[in-house]
Amino acid sequence: FLAGLASILIVPIAPLFLQMLLPDSERINTITGLMTALASAATTGTAIYFGRLGDRVGHRRVLTASAILAGLFYLPQAFVTQAWQLLLLQALTGAAAGGIITTLSASLAGYTQNGSEGSVFGLDNSVFAASRAIAPLIGAAVASWFGFRPAFFIAGLIYIGIAVIAIWRLPRMPDARDPSPAV
Repeated sequence: FLAGLASILIVPIAPLFLQMLLPDSERINTITGLMTALASAATTGTAIYFGRLGDRVGHRRVLTASAILAGLFYLPQAFVTQAWQLLLLQALTGAAAGGIITTLSASLAGYTQNGSEGSVFGLDNSVFAASRAIAPLIGAAVASWFGFRPAFFIAGLIYIGIAVIAIWRLPRMPDARDPSPAV
């Protein structure tokens, strides 16, 4: 839920925030689309690598590191003064998010008993869809109450929260290949 929430939180405010950074630009929608495309392409580009890395070193480790990186790349977005800075940080956040999405799916597969995969992945998809429905409402509310910049900060904190939860609450995979320490 948190991974979907953090990734979509700024969607409703991104064009308005970019308009604040580029007040004279007529290409706000193009730049917003480019920002989304860069983040999505980076996520796609790193997902396979992080999935394979998780198979070797443990998905819990990759999830934790990816969530920390995503949070660290998201936090400075609250302080950008140029559109190119936001585009670069969104691409870096997207690259880190590739590790989150991949390892969450791999972890679900590892924790799921044979014969229950369909229901578990169906429930996962429902939870992710719910987060994507609620995230724009939360992002818009935060921006309305506190301004645009705090919404980026909150998204970064959510990613760091994912890392904290993974460290403290995610049990070791039942697969013997996962060298992550048991919690």
